[in-house]
Amino acid sequence: MDAMDAMTVDTRADERPDAPADAPADDPVERWHDAHAHEWDERMYQSPVGAAIREAELRAVLDHTGPLTGLRVLDAATGTGRFAGKFLEGGAKHVTGVDVAAKMLDRARARLGTLDPTGERFDLARTSIHELDLEDAAFDLVCSVGAIEHVAGEKKAIAELARVLRPGGRIILATASGHCVQRGLVRWLERRITGLPKHLHRREELAGWLDAAGVEMERASFCGVSRWRGLAVRIVVSGTKRA
Repeated sequence: MDAMDAMTVDTRADERPDAPADAPADDPVERWHDAHAHEWDERMYQSPVGAAIREAELRAVLDHTGPLTGLRVLDAATGTGRFAGKFLEGGAKHVTGVDVAAKMLDRARARLGTLDPTGERFDLARTSIHELDLEDAAFDLVCSVGAIEHVAGEKKAIAELARVLRPGGRIILATASGHCVQRGLVRWLERRITGLPKHLHRREELAGWLDAAGVEMERASFCGVSRWRGLAVRIVVSGTKRA
């Protein structure tokens, strides 16, 4: 398949079967991220386009979070801890970062340790977003950036994220946008770069999954090299868990 053919491909999320619960030991997403943890930030943020997209997504996510002071925050699929670090800098009371990739967590630990040398305001755990080893209603804010686009069973993952959120708390999801007119090309490029699947999500799909998990979606924004949703490659949504 060449790039032009790939641009016409659009496999919708509701055509994909729900995945089994947690990531197996040979999970390709875990394996790829462990293999590239040592170069992740450089690989993702050094190119002009990559840097522009990631900075736009960072601004959008922080705009959705609102004030962080005093909040207990979960950063699900924390990677190297980039967003977890921003939450600490923003005044969060405590940040928990989870990821399936152990070497990503090593990098996150080093990053967060420079912000909180005592380690009292953060903790990290290796666990799947499909089956979090965390208590119900433990967090005021749950954020997941760049995770559900790489896993099957998004509905189950979102329900699990909502489970650990307290009633009245907020959830933020950032993922690849299914509204982008070049969505086929986005998938093709992802497979060329990482060999990983790339699921693109539309606002309506995300709203439905959040609603099923007891969350009322309140905002959606688009970002990337353009904020027009037809060209934006990322979508950020947020909502509040019903009592």
